Amino acid sequence: MVAKSGAKATGASPGGETDPLTGVGSRLGFLKRLEARLHGEAAPRCALLLIGIDDFRAFNDMHGHVEGDLILQGVARRLRDASPRDAVIGRIGSDEFSVLLPSISDPTLVRHVGAAILSMLSAPHEHSGRRHHVLASIAPA
Repeated sequence: MVAKSGAKATGASPGGETDPLTGVGSRLGFLKRLEARLHGEAAPRCALLLIGIDDFRAFNDMHGHVEGDLILQGVARRLRDASPRDAVIGRIGSDEFSVLLPSISDPTLVRHVGAAILSMLSAPHEHSGRRHHVLASIAPA
């Protein structure tokens, strides 16, 4: 398993707060940060975006798990690049990510961030001379 060997190489444990494959927060780590944010203020003002990679299972079946892992790593990198500096990013499922925007609650700004993320994710991913197009869906929560 690629993820398991990656966990050993980085010293991350499967139950740790960092996803060993992508380097973003794990589901556990992300949920801890989200909970802390929600309980840290009487009326928290923040936004949450949920991002899913469309038809990722079919991609893995067609191109293999190694290519799939490269796509997941690229998606995580692009999420970091497209998100505000204070955003908290987590991989919450096999092909699902979440972005907590702690300093943005205005719906218009949230839509702009979401559009920027989708724009960056839709650019072709190139690995070893291969070009893959990734489609993603995003929903504010």
